[in-house]
Amino acid sequence: MTDLVERFLKAYIFRKRATTVEVVRYGIVGGFAACIEFFSYFLLTRTFGFWNRNLLFAHAVSFLSANIVAFTLHRFWTFQTRRHALAHQYARYLSVTATVLLGGEVLFFLMRRFGFDDLLVKLIILGVGAAMSFSLNKLWTFHSRWYIDALKGTRGKNM
Repeated sequence: MTDLVERFLKAYIFRKRATTVEVVRYGIVGGFAACIEFFSYFLLTRTFGFWNRNLLFAHAVSFLSANIVAFTLHRFWTFQTRRHALAHQYARYLSVTATVLLGGEVLFFLMRRFGFDDLLVKLIILGVGAAMSFSLNKLWTFHSRWYIDALKGTRGKNM
């Protein structure tokens, strides 16, 4: 187990240049997508009565609309990978998104139950979701062969 953790750190954390560039780009794309998500949620819930009465649905719609924009930008700019077919890669991205969305929905429900403001909860979910989705997407959705080899221990012995 310790060996796996060490290989993970070497492959994921200590490959500084690529990871730093990806984190910066991910942050830019994520910030743009977060703005789309937040303002679409705000517009839906503050403009239309149906969405104001159905906050969880408004959360899901705003999340998924930003997701499509983010996937496109991450595929072509952040990770610059076309290793898998578009449909295969988007299926993985959507799986990560569904995991983050489900976690966000549970957190949203629990925090609202305790009386937190919905906009504050939305901002918290955006931060937690960004950290989760970067890690999962980097390692699974947009992974490069280098990371897979390093995790297996077949590359990066001299790191």
